[in-house]
Amino acid sequence: MQIEQLIRLGIPIGEMTVTAVRFGRDPRPEVAIISGIHGDEFNGAVALHAVIERLLQIEGSIRKSVLLIPCVNPLATDTVRRNFPFEGMDLHSAFDREPGQPRSLEEHLVDPLKEAVQEAQFLVDIHSSNSLVLEVPQVRYYRSSTEPKNLQLRRAASSFGLPVVWEKADDSRSIDREAPTPIAQSLVNSHSGMALFLQAGMAGTINAGFAAEIADGLLRFLGYAGVVDQSEIPGSQQSIIVDSEDSLLRITLDRNLEGGKQVPSEPRGGLFVPTAALRVGEVLGKGNHNLGALINPADGSRLGNVVVKLQSPAIIMAARVGGLTYPGGLIARLVLAN
Repeated sequence: MQIEQLIRLGIPIGEMTVTAVRFGRDPRPEVAIISGIHGDEFNGAVALHAVIERLLQIEGSIRKSVLLIPCVNPLATDTVRRNFPFEGMDLHSAFDREPGQPRSLEEHLVDPLKEAVQEAQFLVDIHSSNSLVLEVPQVRYYRSSTEPKNLQLRRAASSFGLPVVWEKADDSRSIDREAPTPIAQSLVNSHSGMALFLQAGMAGTINAGFAAEIADGLLRFLGYAGVVDQSEIPGSQQSIIVDSEDSLLRITLDRNLEGGKQVPSEPRGGLFVPTAALRVGEVLGKGNHNLGALINPADGSRLGNVVVKLQSPAIIMAARVGGLTYPGGLIARLVLAN
């Protein structure tokens, strides 16, 4: 194992460093895994440190190089902020800077990172959801324009053995505003290999169970990529493949609020209080399900219930944990069971 000081950047309050851990002798990694682009997402770092601990135990049998960067954005992590503290830029957007343009402080940070991972066959970027939505562990990737590469991406994503694999179209902004956006696709555009996104839990918290699932999934993927012997890694499970918007249901206040004291001409926002039925990973059977109540925070009156009517069973892929909710806000994302 080699510990490298990947980035050393002077800032107004001193100096910031980003540390990378490398296994294998080849300076061109087969796999690069990064986490902490958003400073309020912690599950990825916990998972990567668990992977590093396991790789140390089997270091002698590692066949190809792998580069792991648990905390890409340490200043944001120290302050529990999503974006880089000084200029407020999402680091994903800094990956797609036009050549010849003046560099921001964030781009000074991203450029050495791009150089370190650009020759990797696979780039894995780990995230959590926002601070109000809990996500089941899943793999996401953007659909390739060529079928052979798309098949490679699907096989690679399935090798993690996580509950859900989500194949997203290049313009898939309509199905879910909480999902990776075109900003995230900037990272894909800047990388010549295959980019995969892992998502689990929610921002601002650590879910130890989800982090362990991600760590096991990463080890399975490293076996698939030939970095480690597959006999050294945990067993797998079959993933649910989501390759069409037709297999997803996005539950929002606009579409699913029923009953209660409502004023149709006014926005129907309020405090969302989930029921016990709204739990990620749970299967909802055919029929009607009350996922939670919407409460007026001023007078406590019930504005309605969020109800989903299913024609077939569905699995809860993401769930809102509560809090203030506005029209259009995600309550749940369901995957229709085959």
